[in-house]
Amino acid sequence: MKCNRLFLLIPIIAMVLTSCKKDDPAGINPINSVFNISFSRNALAYVNIPVGKYFIYKTVASGALDSVAVTSNQLSITNYPKNEASNFPEHNIESFRLTLTVYNYINNVYIPIQWLKASAVNDFYTPYDSSSTADVRLKFSGTDQTIFYATHNLAGVTPLTVEGVSYPEVIKSESTNGFPVTDLSYEKNVFYWARNVGIIKRIITKANGSQTEMNLLRHN
Repeated sequence: MKCNRLFLLIPIIAMVLTSCKKDDPAGINPINSVFNISFSRNALAYVNIPVGKYFIYKTVASGALDSVAVTSNQLSITNYPKNEASNFPEHNIESFRLTLTVYNYINNVYIPIQWLKASAVNDFYTPYDSSSTADVRLKFSGTDQTIFYATHNLAGVTPLTVEGVSYPEVIKSESTNGFPVTDLSYEKNVFYWARNVGIIKRIITKANGSQTEMNLLRHN
């Protein structure tokens, strides 16, 4: 009698296990999922400067002043549809673009000239990633030259005083345009970015060794 009961229980147990397996999320094909990738808000706080914000920079060597304003800021999400042929699921990926313009006063007229144009695009290591803390790597637009990089945990943050103003959270980033230092086209940029402010110091070094150092004097 006990044996008969055991045989009756086996198919019931099998049905329960099969039912559980169907509901197991691990069994879902990721190609049918939607993945969302956005930048770390911790890192973005250093570069996401609102349009209309202006900065007055002083060239250290000459004392000359430059008026720089944020003329474009685009934090947007691009949808990439599912592509079954390449086994790529649908993604919503955040990107960021920033433009700063300097206004030169020439013949009683302010002439706008691009001072900085940069962009950041999210990277992901596999097509099955979702993240709300992606690294922010800002590059000069159209180049591979990084002018800002920060992870979510903000490694490398230090305080810095510029023109008598103390900034408690600053990230330094330096890079070259890829030319040899002996090439006349060589240029090295060093940026100091302060949290919730933007660029507080910029140093440009040319092939002949000449440097232009600009310090933030004030901002709105």
